[in-house]
Amino acid sequence: MAQTLGLVTLVVRDYDEALAFYVGRLGFERVQDQFQPAQHKRWVVVSPPGARETKLLLAQASNDAQRARIGNQTGGRVGLFLYTSDLAQDVRRYRDAGVVFVREPTQQPYGTVAVFQDLYGNLWDLIQPAVAPVVSMLHHLSLGTHDVARAAAFYDAALAPLGYGRVWSDLRPGEAGQAVGYGFAGGGDKLALKQVDGGAPLQAAGFHVALAAPSRQAVVDFHRAALAAGGRDNGAPGLRPHYGADYFAAFVICPDGHHLEAVFKGAA
Repeated sequence: MAQTLGLVTLVVRDYDEALAFYVGRLGFERVQDQFQPAQHKRWVVVSPPGARETKLLLAQASNDAQRARIGNQTGGRVGLFLYTSDLAQDVRRYRDAGVVFVREPTQQPYGTVAVFQDLYGNLWDLIQPAVAPVVSMLHHLSLGTHDVARAAAFYDAALAPLGYGRVWSDLRPGEAGQAVGYGFAGGGDKLALKQVDGGAPLQAAGFHVALAAPSRQAVVDFHRAALAAGGRDNGAPGLRPHYGADYFAAFVICPDGHHLEAVFKGAA
């Protein structure tokens, strides 16, 4: 069962003056504005631009008890929280529109926050959430090779269409411990090739490396370049619907016998 919070009521003195602030100054969208004759009131709903779930119901006070709550529905505490992807831009825009800030932007562990008040004095937090660092499950992967120079030539060609290249190289012909690393230009290695003793096994049953591609065409180009560089075909470029509706992939086997895949998951 899925649930969402649909509306939050904000008691206002007058529909139109509230709309002038929330739509005219804050840039909210007027989602609904319908007269309800049975209750002799309007149903007025606004929301921040792009909002898909929770919206704000502007409810005009109709008695003394409701009028007493205008501007103070939470006893002086911040009662509403508006999230943004660009706090600095919103602060400038709101100030230009005459919105009053009662607390300047500050850095908090959860993000950057400023506090403003609406036309009645209700307090809002304007928050740009902190972005959590992206942590990948795998830091890098190493593959063994019996001929690191040959392997490097193959991977140079095969990985180029995917946007990957050498980020470091330790080639010392005739010496042990040679290696090459691949990744994005200017970054660390995500895939390393390491020279191993000629008698050591290189492949394990069921093991293969799936490389992310930026487009379907990049998958096609990877497959073509890999075969031209000495790889063996293990599956032509195309959709694999048993993996997903938009799973477009190609498969090759490198000169050392490692199974490689390039995949793009997205519309053509």
